[in-house]
Amino acid sequence: MIDKFFAAVYLQAYELGMMIEVLTNGSRLSNPLMLDVLTAHRPHRITLSVYGATEESYDALTQRRGAYKAFIRGLTAAHDAGLPLDLSVIVTRDNAHEIDQMHAIAKSPGWYGATYRDRLNVIADIDDIYYGLAFLRSKIIHGCLLTTSAVATATAKGDCPAAHRRPRPTAG
Repeated sequence: MIDKFFAAVYLQAYELGMMIEVLTNGSRLSNPLMLDVLTAHRPHRITLSVYGATEESYDALTQRRGAYKAFIRGLTAAHDAGLPLDLSVIVTRDNAHEIDQMHAIAKSPGWYGATYRDRLNVIADIDDIYYGLAFLRSKIIHGCLLTTSAVATATAKGDCPAAHRRPRPTAG
């Protein structure tokens, strides 16, 4: 969204009938021009990365002073405009202690409320299995699979050796 040609390219893709998903840190979503483009030509989804639950941790992880405030402004503007939002919670060693607080952002009054799960998908990008398991134990998410992209790709292609596969349960 920081590219000066983003709006023109986005509109061209939209006019061509492409299903568009925007992945962003959210900092430009409060820009009136950007918001006008996205509300007039709605994307399939907008996924915002959440790098922390506090200004201190968010700005430290992104190494940009004011990044947290820009994220909150963008999230609020996009939500108020009724845009389809997902949050991608980025968990690292530096912000793992804020998992519950990052999750609470989705439940904040005025954004999503008690029915947030009906309107918001919380996605987790995790850089270490320890934090992935901690995330699962927190009961923030359920019914998910933690895997590396290499294992997921090999499985999808059918390249996993049969010796390492679990037998499928038989009906009966």
